[in-house]
Amino acid sequence: MDLHSAFNRIKALDLDKQKEVIDEEKLANLMSEFIVSIQGWAEYLQIGYIYPFDDLISHIDPNIQLTEDMKIWLNGLKENINLSFSQKYYITKAFDSFLRWCLLEELGKIPPANLPNPYQPFIEFLENGGDFHIEHKVFMTIYPNFITFILIKR
Repeated sequence: MDLHSAFNRIKALDLDKQKEVIDEEKLANLMSEFIVSIQGWAEYLQIGYIYPFDDLISHIDPNIQLTEDMKIWLNGLKENINLSFSQKYYITKAFDSFLRWCLLEELGKIPPANLPNPYQPFIEFLENGGDFHIEHKVFMTIYPNFITFILIKR
């Protein structure tokens, strides 16, 4: 997905509004896919375990940056959405990573790993009404399923 389309896609998300969830199993699968995909890329890049919301992109290109207007929009998002502090933090980190990934794709800098965009499932999770809470950077519970994922290496 090109950067412009990706930016429009996340701007279209209405994070303040509770969305009716139609397929709870799909939400669980999307979050699982997100976590597994991040680890798949971490293995490919030989960086070991990486926390799902840590900066995977810098391991591919540490100098990749978003445009100034995108950075401003992401910072403004933290101030303007009605979510908990931790949700704002993790959502803006994921949006930043998703956009920088799309920029890497656009520039042809994604390594030939035959692995998907690892942030796509998280964006789709939000588009489908998924909600989450992360506790102590260890447990992530997704709603409305009340399924808990353990986010640390065991």
